[in-house]
Amino acid sequence: MLKIKQFAIYFLALIYISGAIGFSIYPDFFSPFTPLTLVLTTAIYLLYQPYSDSKFLFGFFMIALIGYILEVVGVATGLVFGKYAYGDALGIKLLEVPLIISLNWALMISAGFNISKTIFRSKFLIILCTATIT
Repeated sequence: MLKIKQFAIYFLALIYISGAIGFSIYPDFFSPFTPLTLVLTTAIYLLYQPYSDSKFLFGFFMIALIGYILEVVGVATGLVFGKYAYGDALGIKLLEVPLIISLNWALMISAGFNISKTIFRSKFLIILCTATIT
């Protein structure tokens, strides 16, 4: 199991390094791979994150849903994040918001929480640190 985990980490590192270089040289080629990279990153994160209970998974997907709803409200009204719109780079959209953005929110907040929880014991400081990381 450790070998597979190490392979997954190296694989993601290779994808992100080649993506960073590729985007700077030929962004039109690399841009369509962004949603796939996010799905792959999320899948590997969910397989190897430290909490494997259903409570964690429920929380993860609730964050994704709430994040998506906030994005829909933001795009439709300009509230929350200011006036903005999404192009086509992130794939399929529903209500003018790419579906994949929900995974991005859940991944960032969940990973930030996991990091914060290793540093602090206080719930307030965990929340503050998670928000700062995110």
